[in-house]
Amino acid sequence: MNRYVIKYFFNFGFLFLLILALFLTPSFYSNIPLLFAIGSSLLNLNTIFLSILIEALPFVLIGVLIAGFIQIFITEDYIQKWIPKNKLLSVIMSCFVGALFPACECGIVPIVRRLISKGVPIHAAMGFMLTGPLINPIVIISTYMAFGNDAKIAGLRMIFGFLFAIIIALIISFTFKGTQFKQGIHINKLHGHTEKLPFIKKCSHMLTHSIDEFFDMGKYLIIGAFLTAFVQTFSINQDTS
Repeated sequence: MNRYVIKYFFNFGFLFLLILALFLTPSFYSNIPLLFAIGSSLLNLNTIFLSILIEALPFVLIGVLIAGFIQIFITEDYIQKWIPKNKLLSVIMSCFVGALFPACECGIVPIVRRLISKGVPIHAAMGFMLTGPLINPIVIISTYMAFGNDAKIAGLRMIFGFLFAIIIALIISFTFKGTQFKQGIHINKLHGHTEKLPFIKKCSHMLTHSIDEFFDMGKYLIIGAFLTAFVQTFSINQDTS
């Protein structure tokens, strides 16, 4: 009981800090210059930090909802039927699925966590995780448009991204065996044995699981966004000085 109290206290603290950060914008600081002598570097850091969060949060929300769907509605036996036993075939299949799956780096992590928890081999999960954000249809179209409608650049990105994803996943298949990371992923007992529940109950469990997954992943997003904003801010200042 105490463990859950501490967990949700930490989660609400994280949410409070997020809301506080959204209010502490540069315009907020500029209205009280006598109380806070904040330099331009800190304001720039705050702006970059918030922009990263605002851009990434929708994709994280989509990712945790899909992860919740996988956890509640997709059984481990069903996944095992679709994954080839051969390592090379499972890697190629996962890379193809990832290439067709429109997900970003932020949103695909919770999905991969749930797939591994359902018994997907690590090498197959890594193939999916590498190709998903790198060569999905949205990324390829964006690359095509960003380089002046150059199909050659988009095609090279797709080909080399797919090949490197297969190579890296195969290397992982010889380094890590089976699903040894499965035991390291925490699964709330509340979400086990839901196959016989009514559809509405399953949806409720899916949303509950998605909320837990969001808080589990959200704190890493906050830390990563802050570190990225910090490095970008002070590297720019050093270049201009």
